[in-house]
Amino acid sequence: MAGIKTNEDMINALFTLGPTTSVYVIEALRAGLEAYLNKDIVSDEDIKKTWCPLDSPAGVRSKMKILRDNLQNLQQNKKLL
Repeated sequence: MAGIKTNEDMINALFTLGPTTSVYVIEALRAGLEAYLNKDIVSDEDIKKTWCPLDSPAGVRSKMKILRDNLQNLQQNKKLL
């Protein structure tokens, strides 16, 4: 993403659709997290190409699962749309 250097830049880039943007951003995040947890969609080799040497495929999947679970908990508690 050219031109995105800060978290604020990222937020400004994502929230361009007005008040409904968060619904789309949250769904995209959820779908991306689910993809990482499915080895048929994101393989260990794909993870190694992207994350090596920062983390192993198992470590990445573990962190993605935590993020997905936290997101689901927020949605269930109605703290997120």
